[in-house]
Amino acid sequence: DHPLRQTGRAPQLVAGNAASGIIIIADQPEPPESEGARLRSRMLAAIGLGQDNHGIINLLPWPTLGNAPPRELQIADFAPFVARALTLARPVLLLALGERAASLAGPVRGIASARGRWRDIGGVPLLTTYHPRSLLAQPNHKALAWADLQAFAERIPGKTR
Repeated sequence: DHPLRQTGRAPQLVAGNAASGIIIIADQPEPPESEGARLRSRMLAAIGLGQDNHGIINLLPWPTLGNAPPRELQIADFAPFVARALTLARPVLLLALGERAASLAGPVRGIASARGRWRDIGGVPLLTTYHPRSLLAQPNHKALAWADLQAFAERIPGKTR
């Protein structure tokens, strides 16, 4: 049985305000009531990002069974749609949540080496940090994620600190 039939949810490649210029890249949609979605909202709110001033682009437009990490083949199947969504959104700043999202900018050797590093996708700066689900499993990484979020916030256009 397909995951969408089980959840009663429609596919979600893009959410929020994709025209804002600030795009968060995630591996898959989170159910709004999930701990991961709530933590992501709190993380973004802490740097001044609400639903109206950022968009989210998911590498896979629906959640996997049990919210398991999407497989590389699944992500590859939707890569052209993700690339087109990014082109249409015309971002000025990208935040990748987790290793899979970071791989959009090229191969990654694990989240520990990718996080906190600025990379580039088509001339747009991309910063990687831990995915909220990872932070729930390993809360000792929250300080590192907070440092990443602060670095990201410093580059948000028009933001004064």
